[in-house]
Amino acid sequence: TFGRLVAMRPDDDAPLLRLAEVQRALKDTSRALATVEKAVAAASNSIEAHRTRALILAELGRRADAFAASRTLQKHIPTHPAGHILEGEVAFGFKDFAAAETALRKAVAQRKSLETVGALHATLERIGKRGEAAALADRWIIENPKDVSFKMLLGQQALAERDHKRAIELYRSVVAQQPRNAVAWNNLAWAAMQQGDTQAREFAEK
Repeated sequence: TFGRLVAMRPDDDAPLLRLAEVQRALKDTSRALATVEKAVAAASNSIEAHRTRALILAELGRRADAFAASRTLQKHIPTHPAGHILEGEVAFGFKDFAAAETALRKAVAQRKSLETVGALHATLERIGKRGEAAALADRWIIENPKDVSFKMLLGQQALAERDHKRAIELYRSVVAQQPRNAVAWNNLAWAAMQQGDTQAREFAEK
């Protein structure tokens, strides 16, 4: 189906990217790379196209080419942190944790946002720098008191790590700001239940 769409719209990167996804799912990685190269040529400023290209190159074990692909994105959109985020993702995939951290710190320096801070925080957590990760999260929350998105992200991480006490703290803060946030109430109820908290049912009902 996507092949027919590509034939109808050969200069449109969207069908090419969907076709590449299917080829990757079928483990036809070489063909997926050829397809995504066409997508990059059709839309040189497409973040998704460059990201897909870099990740496919990484899957093929072409380390230098994967890093080069991330830096190409940096050159094409120098004012957007996506290139540095991609470089961090590629580096992490190759277990080059120092390079991943450096790239993501550049992304944060370029644009401090939920996306960049969230990516750096997740990486610091995964490489064992939990103190730095916590400090980064605390700074973001202090500087952005009305933003609950990062708290929701941290809550999900806390649940995944079975840190239910931390999850409860985060989700309580979210529902205090957004009393009609059903996802936050649900997750708060789950975390509370794991802690044997008698308020779990009340949270679930809310």
